[in-house]
Amino acid sequence: MKVIVSQEHINKLKSLIDKVGIDSLGIEPYRLIEMGVFEHYDEDLYLDLEDTPIESLGNLKYVDGDLLLSNSSIKSLGNLEKVDGFLNLENTPIESLGNLKKVSGGLNLFNSSIKSLGNLEKVGGYLDLQNTPIESLGNLKYVGGDLNLEGCPLAKLSDEEIKSQIKIKKGIFR
Repeated sequence: MKVIVSQEHINKLKSLIDKVGIDSLGIEPYRLIEMGVFEHYDEDLYLDLEDTPIESLGNLKYVDGDLLLSNSSIKSLGNLEKVDGFLNLENTPIESLGNLKKVSGGLNLFNSSIKSLGNLEKVGGYLDLQNTPIESLGNLKYVGGDLNLEGCPLAKLSDEEIKSQIKIKKGIFR
């Protein structure tokens, strides 16, 4: 079920959240995100949306900590540009990372439907692309940990081909 809320109501809801806190509203955080209430999320530096029916992150641009979306129905990261922690998209139908440019921690895309990393430039930790149909590393320039390509089409690329495009601090696994 998609809920459409006017900007006036969103502003009132944001004001209410500022006054009483998100937990006291009795509304699941993913519903507020889908409604476009948040652009920046820093509640406890941890946003757990695992196993939820969320399909889009809407207006959310920045998560100041970990963002967990494994086993969710996520199809779009919306306006998300940066995650200042770990991003888990394991077992999701996501095909594109959209506007996302930076993940400060690791990025887990294991067994997802990802086809391209698109605008993503930097992953501060490991990058797991195992068992994905990924065809392009997009704009990726840096991986601060291991790169796992087991069971994906990019595994056919040589280390030299990959390293000519991307600085990888640790190893490449096939």
